[in-house]
Amino acid sequence: MTLPLPTPADLVPTDRMQWILERLAEEDGGLGDPTLLPAPEGRKLAEQTNRRWNTDLPEMAAKDFSVRSAEGREIACRLLTPEGASGLIVFIHGGGWAFCSMATHERAARLLALEAGAHVLIFDYRLAPEAPFPGGLNDCQAVWNAVVTGHPDLTSCSHLRALAGDSAGANLALALLLALQADGEPTPDAALLFYGVYDANFETDSYINQKDGPGLTRAKNDALLELVCRRPGRQAEPARCAAAGERCATESVAAAVPERSGHRSPSLGYGKPGSPAAQPWPDRQLQPLSGRRPWLHADEP
Repeated sequence: MTLPLPTPADLVPTDRMQWILERLAEEDGGLGDPTLLPAPEGRKLAEQTNRRWNTDLPEMAAKDFSVRSAEGREIACRLLTPEGASGLIVFIHGGGWAFCSMATHERAARLLALEAGAHVLIFDYRLAPEAPFPGGLNDCQAVWNAVVTGHPDLTSCSHLRALAGDSAGANLALALLLALQADGEPTPDAALLFYGVYDANFETDSYINQKDGPGLTRAKNDALLELVCRRPGRQAEPARCAAAGERCATESVAAAVPERSGHRSPSLGYGKPGSPAAQPWPDRQLQPLSGRRPWLHADEP
């Protein structure tokens, strides 16, 4: 699948997005930019400003437990279970590889669980710069290994499994897919990738034309890549830490990535051909999800 290139009109925020940007500017005036602060301070501010997206949490069962990493660390996890859940979605939160947590993305994960009618597993992976690549990715793989090997806290989930993520989380999800495929390990039945970073190409039209934002600017994106890749000058090495290639296909999951990168990338949803996920999963067909923002509240225009 190839999506059309953005037009000049695509570079102008919609009325709804402009309303959101203005409201955020009003609420956050004087707070500073988390990406420009030392990591601990930036994370504290990111947690504070993301609380607004996590009010009025949809009611459902929530179970906290931990998964042990290959190095013996405990990875905090939370299993969200709406009524009648079938199947499991492992959701990797975004935040530029250096910010955010289960708490900042819980409402999004709960809404995803309701929309999909599935269990959703969220977790806290290690963040850069304290844990540069492949620290976070290794934690993601440890959680996935716990899923496929039958962790005792996941026995209520059916065998149908999907992987999901937003922004840097979508990048980690796609990187995990590639790692699993390369190692010959079991891969998900489906993938839901929300506006992720899929390419290490820094010369795409979107990366150049939207270097000043709104939102994620080129300078901020470069700074985040330097944190996670440990190399200055937008050097994405190894490439898996910054992207998964312009068109990536594994034997299990195919993700068609158009000529876009960074925050302009679309949201993608695909099921493995011939698997149950290629049919309505559990109740609806997986389709491209461009424009979907599940954490927004109903009072927004």
